[in-house]
Amino acid sequence: MFRNRTFKVLSILVLLVVLTTSQAAADVIPPTVTAIDPSSAFNDLDAPVTITGTGFTTDAGTPPTVSLGDTALTNVVWVDSNTLTATVPWGMNPGVYSLTVVNPDGGTGSMAGAFTVNPGIGQWNSGNLFGGSASQILLKPGDPNTVYVMASGVGLFRSRDAGENWKFISNDWGNVDFVVDPHRPSRLYFERYNGLYRSDDEGDTWTMVFDKWPDGRLYGAGQVHVSPHNAQLLFFSSTGGHGSGARGLIMSTDSGANWNIISDMEGIPVRTLAFHPSDSQKMVLGTSDGRVFQSTDGGAHWNPGNKPPIDDIGIITYNPFVDGEVWVAGYFLLGGLVKSGDGAFTNWINIIPYNSMSVGSIDFTSATSVYLANEWEGGYHSNDDGLSWASFGPSPTGGFDIAFTQDNLNVMYIGDDRYGIQKTTDGGQTWEVKNQGFTAMVSNSMAGRGYFAAAMATPVGSSSR
Repeated sequence: MFRNRTFKVLSILVLLVVLTTSQAAADVIPPTVTAIDPSSAFNDLDAPVTITGTGFTTDAGTPPTVSLGDTALTNVVWVDSNTLTATVPWGMNPGVYSLTVVNPDGGTGSMAGAFTVNPGIGQWNSGNLFGGSASQILLKPGDPNTVYVMASGVGLFRSRDAGENWKFISNDWGNVDFVVDPHRPSRLYFERYNGLYRSDDEGDTWTMVFDKWPDGRLYGAGQVHVSPHNAQLLFFSSTGGHGSGARGLIMSTDSGANWNIISDMEGIPVRTLAFHPSDSQKMVLGTSDGRVFQSTDGGAHWNPGNKPPIDDIGIITYNPFVDGEVWVAGYFLLGGLVKSGDGAFTNWINIIPYNSMSVGSIDFTSATSVYLANEWEGGYHSNDDGLSWASFGPSPTGGFDIAFTQDNLNVMYIGDDRYGIQKTTDGGQTWEVKNQGFTAMVSNSMAGRGYFAAAMATPVGSSSR
């Protein structure tokens, strides 16, 4: 009988333990994991991350444990029931990892394929070094979501989602300017250091058009000009650069297959050219020695006009809303901004928007509405054809170029030498930095302790200089 009583007591105790354990297990609520930010990193540096979800708990200051696969994250901090911070340690093998969070009470939650470890050890990469010098911005005709940006000293970038993300597409940077063909919106021209190149697929691949003057001479500091009136008509100008290269202007009437030297401009350092907005026979050009020439027969012959008070012409353009009005700006640091409205350039009017040095672009939205990009002071806007000016853009970051379409003047881009690209969607009242993937910073130096521990500030896959 004693044995039977002992057995019953032991059975009751075991049952109580089982019931207690079952109740405790039932009280454990597993956490859920919804995101980790960032969701990828290179494996040559520790990477701070933020984990979000629900049901994260702490016990007397002890946070949950967090792991990617079999690797425990370090520096885990419980912020609140929805947020944890941690560090992904450097040295993990490249791959895609599941994320697991285990609360102090044993509750476990996971997220499959949550984090990607990219190879960084022994490789050059840009990390998140976004920004740099954006010297020129162009929008694809008919497709405002496709935007191109030239980064000084680096190369050409493209966005296909209106500036949200950027892709590096060419690392032979050559001259500052590039051109989008208005007749074939997927065609780009790019004057590199060793010739004129063309792309027919938005910059993914390039073919050489030529690398010498039609008579075999070398040239320097060239620029292509595509007629907005004739899809087959191209011009190419050259200042000769700093050497003894060919100077002048050449013309193609078959989309660049063949080129002819324009004798009127032989030996003259032609820097820039503009087409009349409505008259296909009229053009103007500016030279690096400060002269202006005009053609009234489609570019076959040129006549000099009255010289403006500018030593080196960097920009020449028509006001498309005022017949015969031409604006001229000095090249780079030489400064100066003037206009002539008489059609024959007999009189030049000085226009000084505060400090007019280094005007990067001139754009018009009406007969009296003018936008300038100024490298040192940002943008300026005039509503009275240049008589008075107001600051425009995200000052004080400067501005190399302003880009927009006449279809939607609320959306504009400005390029600067700090963030790279900034964008407004309300006509300039507010601006946002848009440089995700714009890896255009150029490193001046790197330091390490027995090895390079810094990421190279030029695009992934580009050649270093």
